[in-house]
Amino acid sequence: MPDAAKLAPSSCDDSFDDWSDEAARVETETRELRERIAAKSQPQGLSALVPVLAHAPGLPTLAANATPCPIPFAHKPDHFPAFAIRSALFGVARPDRTAATLPRTAMKIQGNYGLEFEGPRLGMFDKSVWEIAVNMAKEQSLDMNEGMRSSLSEFAKRMGCASTGSRVIDLVWDSLLRLEQSGVALSLPNGKSGSGHLLGSVSKDSGGAWIHFDPGLAKPGLGIDRQFCIDTQRRRTLESTLAQWLHDFLSSHDQGKALTMAYMRELCGFDAQKKRFPERLAQALDQLQAKAPGLIVKYEMDDSSRDSDEWAISITRGGEAASFVDPLSAAKPQRSPGGKPTTRSRVAL
Repeated sequence: MPDAAKLAPSSCDDSFDDWSDEAARVETETRELRERIAAKSQPQGLSALVPVLAHAPGLPTLAANATPCPIPFAHKPDHFPAFAIRSALFGVARPDRTAATLPRTAMKIQGNYGLEFEGPRLGMFDKSVWEIAVNMAKEQSLDMNEGMRSSLSEFAKRMGCASTGSRVIDLVWDSLLRLEQSGVALSLPNGKSGSGHLLGSVSKDSGGAWIHFDPGLAKPGLGIDRQFCIDTQRRRTLESTLAQWLHDFLSSHDQGKALTMAYMRELCGFDAQKKRFPERLAQALDQLQAKAPGLIVKYEMDDSSRDSDEWAISITRGGEAASFVDPLSAAKPQRSPGGKPTTRSRVAL
């Protein structure tokens, strides 16, 4: 296993090989995508739900004299929405940089949600970049009418990268572009809904990057959906993307029940041969047992069926309770072990 000091989100240098490509190529693909969208007289699919941004990339504000639109839960860093944790939105498959943009697709998600996606395939690396952008916005109490300035090297540092050279910077920028191109239509269990892009727009110059959030998605996604506290630093110590995904998934649950391999495989976005999934899942759970015993103390696989998709996986959770904020809950905030107010409850798988 790589040295923990060099891990980001598992090992920066090792993981980057799987995402590596020329930034210019990405910029060309992005420009072509924008031209195709602009050329459509009648947008179809998710493009009809997610309007093309009216502002020019790089402008410090989205609209003059706009009604204030603060980033939700600015006082709750490291809290992220359930729809991004309990779904295949940020999957375990490493993005194929040569693949075409996905058409409007219904994503697998746990619970009474609706989630549709259009854009480039996203992975756990992209999730880390998106979470850092969200945390930066919270730290600044960002008004989402305004752009947020940041250096790309700051992203790399927060991901735990040992290096902030051009190769690393290019990969962070590539991820920001993917997030800008990623359209989401979301319906929540409480009947609320929203649509937009994971990032409204990104642009860069010699001084760094400008990042805008899309209120159409950010307001319901970050402000109405249940927000779970995720230990992103601990997640970085996990070697595989499946272990990282499971870390967040289990961090949003307390009591467990047996789930089938088919269900777990679809929920995490595993797209390799299904016969390989049980072994990969066992390896990932072993990593979690070693690195996060508070999340899992043991697991069992029922392999009595000939079809591995029908195997059942039972996970015995550790003593670490899920910590979250439910914006629409009437429950009174309680104290977490660290003394900070949080809303806690028993959350079942």
